[in-house]
Amino acid sequence: MSVNLRITNHASRRLISLGLSFATLIMVGTIGYEAIEGWSFLDSLYMTVITIATVGFREMQPPSQLGMIHTIALILLSMILIATWLGMITSVVVEGQLKDPFRRKKMTKLAEGMQNHYILCGAGLTGAPIVEEFIHHHMQLVVIEINEDRVQRLIEKHSSLPVFCSSALDDETLIMAGIHKAKGLISVLSSDTDNLFVVLSARFINPKIRIVARAFEDATLEKLLRAGADEAICPSKTSGNQIASLVLRPLASHFMEMLSSGRQGTPDVRGLHITENASIVGKTLSEAGLCNGDGFSVLAIQKSNSVEPRDGHYNPPPETVIESNTTLIIFCEPSSITRFRDLAALVS
Repeated sequence: MSVNLRITNHASRRLISLGLSFATLIMVGTIGYEAIEGWSFLDSLYMTVITIATVGFREMQPPSQLGMIHTIALILLSMILIATWLGMITSVVVEGQLKDPFRRKKMTKLAEGMQNHYILCGAGLTGAPIVEEFIHHHMQLVVIEINEDRVQRLIEKHSSLPVFCSSALDDETLIMAGIHKAKGLISVLSSDTDNLFVVLSARFINPKIRIVARAFEDATLEKLLRAGADEAICPSKTSGNQIASLVLRPLASHFMEMLSSGRQGTPDVRGLHITENASIVGKTLSEAGLCNGDGFSVLAIQKSNSVEPRDGHYNPPPETVIESNTTLIIFCEPSSITRFRDLAALVS
């Protein structure tokens, strides 16, 4: 496995400042010898370099007492800078070449223990809230993010969250994230081209995985769907629709926002997929305990392989018989969300 050496911005700035410090020391040493001993520029530069490098070459000519003091100061300053430089290089090598594979091994082990989890590609402005939402709902999530600073912030905030500091465009990274066993993948990378590539790779590796991808341009939405995405979202278009809805239907919009917030003590809308072997197949909604008096209200019944509105049965009565290969859209009261999780585990 290849190891990518990544140097943080802070480390880069320190290395640059140390390099400038060495250059400044050489310049000051050269000018000092010229002024104190009256030597030529080349002789002064030569004396400064062999002094800083401590190579032990002979002096051009014996220096004066002031020149000796100047030489001692150069040696002491150079020793300090060299020690700092070596410490910085060692730190970068250890963090970049040793810590990185250890961390990747730990993240891979965490991902290997997951089943039916979700993979998030990109943890920027759009991805960060997605991470918080999944953690809030106690959903298993693996994050792939190439930016070292973002990765570090995620690890510091959520130490048990598997985060791979690598490119989501690399098939090996997707495999380490457990894409073969994953239930879904979300791609919110910084360009349409990258998101399109991730969708193609993910669909090829795992044909059954559910994929949601972000598009920056409307024209890309159809391409993402053709590439294998189950859903393609354009945030600018979604935001525009949301703003219009807040103006035209403010009460309904605020209610839907409350439902989607997932805050403690608020109701929620969940989807319950009914498999062929589910224990409630053949029962009515009332018999399955999914009516208003049970803390649940079935808003709609949708065919599992369709998202078309015309394929839905809305506001079904209590005597409606539950069929296999359908999805129940259920409104859950706050006190019933835990019971819903138990029910979902029972019918899965």
